[in-house]
Amino acid sequence: MESDPWNPATGAPLPVVWCWPPGARPALLVRTAGQWRYAPVQTRQDYADGRHVYLVAVNLDGATTVTVRRYAWPQPGLRVAPGSPVQPTRSR
Repeated sequence: MESDPWNPATGAPLPVVWCWPPGARPALLVRTAGQWRYAPVQTRQDYADGRHVYLVAVNLDGATTVTVRRYAWPQPGLRVAPGSPVQPTRSR
């Protein structure tokens, strides 16, 4: 299930955002249409309430279109794929 983006109207503080360089991003596997799809992580957002939300690029239907989605971790439709050889940098 996709996660809602941060919204200042909720009163929650901005999340801490972690980024990886292109070519060294970790990935998740996203379950969609009965298949596990490879999804490189663009950012991880750590919220003050302990939630972690991953912004990933994923091909949801197996065609050629890649879509950016936000997924809260953990949930049944996500699995860890290969990690990154580098540490992320803090964006905020």
